[in-house]
Parts: sequence; structure tokens; C-alpha cells
Amino acid sequence: MAVQQQKIRVLTSAERAQEARKFRLPNPGDVMISLVFVWAFFCFFLVTAGERLLLRIARLATTPELRNAIVASDETALTFIMIVGCIGLIGLVLVCYRYKKLVTCALLFGLTFGSSTWAPVHDVAFGIKYLSIVFMAAFGGLFLYKNFWRLVDTPYYRLFFFYFVWIAFIQFALGGKINDYWYVGTDLSLIFGFAIAYLYFIDNTDSLYELNKALAWTAILILCVHAVAPVVSNDYLQNGRFQSLFNRATGFAVYFSPAVVFMFWMGMNEERNLFRQLFVGAAIAGLVLVLWSGTRSAMLGIVVAVFVLWWVFRTRIFVYIFLAATLGLVAQIVGTSGEEDFQRLVDRLQDGGDDIESGSGRFEIWASYIEVIVRSPIYGYSVSGVKGQFVSAGLQNFYDNVGLNIRVSAPHNAYLGMMSRFGFIGLVLLLVPVFIALRRARNVLLAPDIPAYDKRAYVLPVATIVVVCITAFFEDTLGSNGKGTVSAFLLFPALLICEVHGRRLLEQYGEKPSIQGGLTKTSPGQPSTAEKV
Repeated sequence: MAVQQQKIRVLTSAERAQEARKFRLPNPGDVMISLVFVWAFFCFFLVTAGERLLLRIARLATTPELRNAIVASDETALTFIMIVGCIGLIGLVLVCYRYKKLVTCALLFGLTFGSSTWAPVHDVAFGIKYLSIVFMAAFGGLFLYKNFWRLVDTPYYRLFFFYFVWIAFIQFALGGKINDYWYVGTDLSLIFGFAIAYLYFIDNTDSLYELNKALAWTAILILCVHAVAPVVSNDYLQNGRFQSLFNRATGFAVYFSPAVVFMFWMGMNEERNLFRQLFVGAAIAGLVLVLWSGTRSAMLGIVVAVFVLWWVFRTRIFVYIFLAATLGLVAQIVGTSGEEDFQRLVDRLQDGGDDIESGSGRFEIWASYIEVIVRSPIYGYSVSGVKGQFVSAGLQNFYDNVGLNIRVSAPHNAYLGMMSRFGFIGLVLLLVPVFIALRRARNVLLAPDIPAYDKRAYVLPVATIVVVCITAFFEDTLGSNGKGTVSAFLLFPALLICEVHGRRLLEQYGEKPSIQGGLTKTSPGQPSTAEKV
């Protein structure tokens, strides 16, 4: 008689730490003290030796009056600003600790409209964006201090740590300018402060559902703001392409594409008929706007991401996508103001596209960046150092001395952008976590023993990775100038959820039956949510 052997797998200390989620989070008092101290020191620096930095800050103002007020501020005004700022930062900490999902959604809104041309939306989004990043930087810095060795010892998390260390090393060693410091601080905020520490509560399927639904409702709000663009802006069209409240149609569509995917997910997942129809209609309207913008990378990213959603839900959603594509094409043709614009639209669909800001083709820009990368393929140049490869040192020094930021053509490819800034090593350190997360996602979505209830929550982070990585082939969405982007904001937490939560699902239901329990909270008996749209 055959004897059935049961394999017992012994967990390493690192795996036990990951499974138990034993990271220590900073308490509100520590975050308050650190923020108030840094703000007071910053104001003191502006009064004593920060004239050039004050000029850079003034350039961010949306009105000449505010810009002049910042430049003309004396010691008394800055003292008042310091006191008011300290009180505001204390309130910020309390809000961020109390309303995590609300702050997450607000940050998504702020990053989406941070470069809007409509002043009311821009000012609100700008404030939300930078206040949130400031909090996340303090939160992430204290988190690193409390969990340094635990983070290094935990599988997968250590990859993000190595990536950040390399980025910081290149920025300080080869750059050392304000933009480089901003880049390091933004990465600290988005990776450690937000993705790892702030979303610590996403440790089961139910909490993931709550986050997904909150993001989907935020996507509705984002769509509504874009929908009023024809009313509040005279420049919502550019050569027949819809650009909403932005300077470029591509800039609108690329950062809006994840929101469209969120709405499609909610339309597939929602059981209540009224809300399901609301989200399906909103998703189709969003897709029409993206198609009207003529941005092919966003179109491709949405279609592939929605296919990933369909693989789990198996709804008739592609019929609606085809309808939306037809309406979008019609809107794009109708939106052209004449024969010249229509011919330009046809030319865009035939060639490699064009860059509105520089007037040169995307392929030519790629070739220029490849030539720059070949001269330093391992280390790159840092954020500020890349500009020196396109302009003379004398011109760059002149701009630095007068407090201006010199602009060069963006690489229009996030992977070329990463290589030009941080070399081949930086690109590999970014792509390895993406590859591991997608491999884990494939195993989870194809595992027959994992309940559909868990897969429907899990698939949205997977689709988010897909749409972000596809659009990154045609736009510099992951790094830019270190100001924080929607794509980077969404990518890092999606990677962690796919790998860490996916590991728990597989251990609970399939690959490792010797491990019992776990933190994944599922409902195998949950009624089916695979409503046919």
C-alpha cells in the first residue's frame, strides 16, 4: 500500500517576517515633530541664504501677484508663514492618519491635475499633491529608520530598497542639484512612505476591494473634471485632438488611462444594476475622450488592461469597447477644424507621431537619447546631468545663475529616460520587481483553486501594472523631473500588492498546502459578482 508523504516546508526568518507583516509604523507624534522641525529649518534657510531657492519656488506660483509676494517676502512675513505652516502640518498629520483611503484618493486627484492649466483645479491639486508628498516623505523616512534591517531582510521588499539606494547614489554622486534632491525625496515618498508603509492596511482581500472601489469613485470625479474642459477652457482642443485642461493631448490621455481602467473594473465587479450601468457608461465616456485625444499608447494600454480584467470577469465588455472606439474615432474626425487638421490626423496615424513641444519626431528623439546613453550605459547621468548632454555647460550655468530651469525634449519613453538618468543598472533594478510581480500575477490568475472572489479584487492591480508599463513605452511617465507622476504613484503599490498578496493567496489555496491560515481574508461562499454587463 502506497504511503502518502506530506511535505513540510520550513519558513525562513525573512519569510516569517513578510507573512506576519511585522513592520513598525511611525506614530503621529514622531511625524509631527519631524515635519515641524524641517519646516522651521526650511523657513530659516530662506531668510538667510535661500534667495535662489526662493526664486525657484516663486516660479511655481500661478498668478503674478502671488509670485511677487513670495519674492518680496521679508523676515516678518516668513516668520508668519513658518508659524501658520507648522499649525497646518500638524493638522495634515492628523488627517492623513485618520482618513487613509480618502488621502489616497486625494493624492491620485492631485497628481492627475497637478499640471492643469485651469487655475482653480490646478491650485487645489497642487496643494494636495505637495502636502501629501511632504507627509509621505516624513512617514517614509521614519519608516526606514524603524525597519531598516527588517526591510533588507524581507524578500521582494529588499528589491525596492536596492533600487532606491542606487537612485540616491547616482543623484548625489553625479547630480547634486535641486532637481536631483526632489527626485530622491519623491521616490522616498512614493515607494517607502506610500506604497510600503501607508498602504500597510491592505493585507487581505476585503481591504483590497475597499481600496479598488475608492479609486474607481475617484476616477468618476476625474472624468467629471475632464468633461467640463470645453466649458471652462478655450484650448481644450489642439489640432483636433482633445487635451482637456492640459498643454498636450498625450499628457492628458496617458495620465487618465488608469482611471478609465478603474471604471471598467467597477463596471464589471459591481452587483447593483444602477451603479454598474453608471460605471460602464463612465468608462465608455472616458475611453471616448482618450480616443479623441489621438494618443495611441493610452488606447493600447487600456485595451490590453481591460482584456486582463475580462479574463477574470468574462463579461461582454469588449462589445462596449468597440462601440466606444467607433464613437471616439467619429469624435476625432468631427473635432478637426478643417481639411488641414484632418490631414494632420491621418498623418499621425501613419507615421511615428510628433512631439508638439519640440517639433521633432519621437523616433528622432529616441535616437538622440540612445546616443547619449551609449556614452554612459552603466551609470547614466542623473536627472540634472542629462540636460548637460544636450546643451552647453555655459548655457546651463547661465540658467542656473538666474534661477531658471532649462528644458530639453523629453525622451518620450520611460525606459530610455531611466537609462539616461540611472544607466542600465537603474533600469534593471526597476524591471526586476515588475517581472516578478507579473509572474506571480500569472500564477494567481491561472490557479484553479483560488476563489473568483479573490481574483476579482486582485486583478485590478495587475491591470494597473499593464496600463502603466505599456504607456511608459511612449511617454516618460515613471520619472520625469522628480515631481511625482500618476504612473509612479500607482505602479509601486500595484507591484507590492501583486507579489505579496499573490503569495498569500497561492500559499493558502494552491502551491504550498503545508502552510495553513495566513492573513488573507476571503469569502469562498461569497455570491458571484460576475454580473454580465
